[in-house]
Amino acid sequence: MFIKTLPVATGLTVAEGESNAAGISRLRLIPSDLLTVDLPDPIHQFGLADLFIDSRSIYLNDDADFVDMELIPDYASYSEDPASNDNGALYNCNIQIVIPKDRRDVTAWIHRNREKRWIALIQDRNGNCRMVGTIDQPLSLSVKNTLGNKTGRNSRSLALNATSIMPALYLDSVESKDLFGTYEFDFSFSYDFNT
Repeated sequence: MFIKTLPVATGLTVAEGESNAAGISRLRLIPSDLLTVDLPDPIHQFGLADLFIDSRSIYLNDDADFVDMELIPDYASYSEDPASNDNGALYNCNIQIVIPKDRRDVTAWIHRNREKRWIALIQDRNGNCRMVGTIDQPLSLSVKNTLGNKTGRNSRSLALNATSIMPALYLDSVESKDLFGTYEFDFSFSYDFNT
């Protein structure tokens, strides 16, 4: 049996600008009840789901709004751990964010939104975009507050967690103009391409 190995990237001493930079550079949260998503079928002919979701499969309800979180890439991460139970394969999806300075506006936002369920659009520092969570298996928010530990930072740690039947799905973009185009219908349809 032959297993092809991937080439090892050399010279990765600095994460910024290299071929494999760690961390999340962009995070957008959407309340899961304000979004409609046509997910790919998790049972593919080879037993695997298509891990890409087309932007035409995501529909934002009229009253939906994003929460764009400003991140420090070194303080934001995503992990996806496969697991299984009697029903089959599962994925434990976890987004960790540390907000290094505790502020009143952050605390107020947390208390207003702690009970909501979320779908996250993330972009890593390599430019890969993913949708984490589904409408049926959304992310839940948990919070931890730390004041005056050894590092001297008064910080909040946010965790968004979900157990899902599919891993995070890849997207083309996390930008609204790419995902939710608001284009007028074009009445100039023509059969000229047949000539």
